[in-house]
Amino acid sequence: MSASFALCRECLAQYKSLTYDATCKYTLNVIPFCSLQWKDEHPEKFNHEHRECRRAIIRLVGARTHLWRHGVIPEGARSVWTEAQLAIPDWPGFRRLELNAKEMESLDDCAGELRDVMGFVVQEFPNVSLRDEGGTTSFSACREEKSTHKT
Repeated sequence: MSASFALCRECLAQYKSLTYDATCKYTLNVIPFCSLQWKDEHPEKFNHEHRECRRAIIRLVGARTHLWRHGVIPEGARSVWTEAQLAIPDWPGFRRLELNAKEMESLDDCAGELRDVMGFVVQEFPNVSLRDEGGTTSFSACREEKSTHKT
């Protein structure tokens, strides 16, 4: 099943207002993207309560990350990519479709950091569950509850 890309009116307006800044430096965004992020690619005051909008952006960033690593948009994300290009054609992220060697090394470092974080989570919280949510994956983790029942 292919995922889709759609933003509510508020989030769409925010993403349409973004402008490309060639001087922008990237940072590692371990969660939720596990990718590189430039400040000009996402609104400063993005409403994270808009879960479906957030998932759409995560799917878009994931498609681009796959493009960087493999040279193609994955089949399951092609509709996300096409719909996003139609909805937000001037998104600064569409101007960053290739990485240089240093950026690719940073992308690998980001994946390593995510592995480290997840390794820590599993050690501290043995009950971890992953859920596919239509192109994104969410996880929850909890410690085993100790019985307070006395016999």
